Amino acid sequence: MHTHNGLIGFFDILGYQNLLEKNEPEDIAQSVLNYLTNINATVTTTIKNIIDETTGKTALKDAAKEVLDSLKWIIFSDTILLTIPFESNDKYRTTKWLAFLTTCIHLQTEMFRNGLPVRGVINYGKFYLQDTCFAGRSIIEAYDLCNKLELAACILSPYAEAEIKDIINNSKNDSFQTNKTLVHEYLIPTKTGEFRYLVLSAHVYDIEDGNIMKQILSSFWGHNKDIPLSVQNKISNTEQWLNFIKIKKEELNNQT
Repeated sequence: MHTHNGLIGFFDILGYQNLLEKNEPEDIAQSVLNYLTNINATVTTTIKNIIDETTGKTALKDAAKEVLDSLKWIIFSDTILLTIPFESNDKYRTTKWLAFLTTCIHLQTEMFRNGLPVRGVINYGKFYLQDTCFAGRSIIEAYDLCNKLELAACILSPYAEAEIKDIINNSKNDSFQTNKTLVHEYLIPTKTGEFRYLVLSAHVYDIEDGNIMKQILSSFWGHNKDIPLSVQNKISNTEQWLNFIKIKKEELNNQT
């Protein structure tokens, strides 16, 4: 049995149980399950198209696409698990980090805009993966932390934070230095209190439509879901987070 070190992305669809209760199985199969089984191809194709449009050198394009294809996806029930193995001294560590974070951003965006908002955790550590079977403390850590989040966002665990800060501080790779805005430090509401984490800067909403709250409600209400009192805090917290990164983006644009 061969274990790996690497990145784990654990994502949980908010309101999935309510979705199952409010829809007939045949409707879910057509509108949701078919979409989920193709989310891997949808996200990967989108990113590859962006690479083709923005990356000049063919060798860089091929390398980035190869990394994207090395990501492993497991989708079960209301959970999406992404992994990519590599060691801290991997010469492609920066490229793999960029590909992984970019994939997680596009995954959040695709899901949000299709009425399936997610919360998630990116962790770094040891894991075992074989077909649809997996094991590892790092996956359990991501699962436990994900279930505590009280908003639709994706945070980095302390282990992942240490890795990415090392890259940002020491990497000579210009592409990573110019993408420092991929994450922001933010006070995250959880079921056990508020804690500061690095959070993936996913602008899941349509930037052209200035009404962020309307888009959040549309996503949380998607597929006939209800919004009970227990979910309203998640919506308010999500709105505050999305307004935070919107302000950060505007500040950055004003500096350039």
